[in-house]
Amino acid sequence: AVAINNAGAITGSCSDALGTHGFIRRPNGAFLSFNVPGSSGTIPTGIATGNTVTGYYSDALGTHGFLRSGAGVFTAFDAPGSANTQPYAINIGGEVTGDYVDTAGTHGFTRSTTGTITPFDAPVSTLTFGLAINAGGVAAGYYRDRGGHFFGFKFSGTAVTPMYVTGAVATYVQAINAGGALAGYYAANGGIYGFLQNAKGTIKTFAVPNAFSTQPYAIS
Repeated sequence: AVAINNAGAITGSCSDALGTHGFIRRPNGAFLSFNVPGSSGTIPTGIATGNTVTGYYSDALGTHGFLRSGAGVFTAFDAPGSANTQPYAINIGGEVTGDYVDTAGTHGFTRSTTGTITPFDAPVSTLTFGLAINAGGVAAGYYRDRGGHFFGFKFSGTAVTPMYVTGAVATYVQAINAGGALAGYYAANGGIYGFLQNAKGTIKTFAVPNAFSTQPYAIS
């Protein structure tokens, strides 16, 4: 399982002798498995209100994004010029973020509820990954610059704002909440530690006592 919505429905993937399939576990414990038609593997990554699921699937032409409505209707999509489109998150309203690959590299994207795809790149980046999107449509994730360093970011829909933990050799944003606070982890002094950046930009770092590595992946 990889995600849960406000009603308590869970989504994820499962594998059997026939391949990899998506599933929804309803709050009453009932399971529904599904595959994007014509796919060789279906990987859900997020679930929104009404049990709308996003994720990606593979076929003979590559990897593509999808939405599955609560009624079971599939919508496939690709970022412009993409050979590989992978959504990673969906917000309560149905907006999606993820990344895609084309001949120029790996880029982030958002997809609106009407199907408009907005590509974006962090400043001087070679890789940009959209991993989370809040109720206001602000996406977050991390990117690698041309020097090989990793930074976190927010994407407002028009501009990318980088962030990093002071003293870190790499910063990886994993989540954003409705208020715009960010959570994730960073590397410094040979260890991996957690961080929280509030909406005003103040960063607090933390580590689980006696842990070798602390890696937060979600925030409420």
